[in-house]
Amino acid sequence: FEPQYEVFDKSDKVVVFVSLAGAKKENVDVAYDAPLHSLTISGVVTRPEEVDEEMFALRTEGNRDVGYFRVVVDLPAFWGVVEDIKAKMEDGVLRVEVGKPGDEDWEEVRKVRVE
Repeated sequence: FEPQYEVFDKSDKVVVFVSLAGAKKENVDVAYDAPLHSLTISGVVTRPEEVDEEMFALRTEGNRDVGYFRVVVDLPAFWGVVEDIKAKMEDGVLRVEVGKPGDEDWEEVRKVRVE
């Protein structure tokens, strides 16, 4: 599934907020692909451990997204090289900050540690 997200273009960075209720930070991956100028956020959201098959059979309604997710945020190609990327998960929302271009040369795909 594709989680809900917002992208804000500030003067010094782009900030991305992704709604990931129920996701654990260790199950979330953030990667920057320099050649494609894109940020990929992927992972898995699981049901609480107490929801076994027997309990799931008793579910009467629901629209909560669970399973594997992926969202790709395209960054402007004219940026060139990004300066810094930070990711932090708090209260079910992933915040990713992408610093605008600097001198650092990223020529490959880089994983970003989620704090």
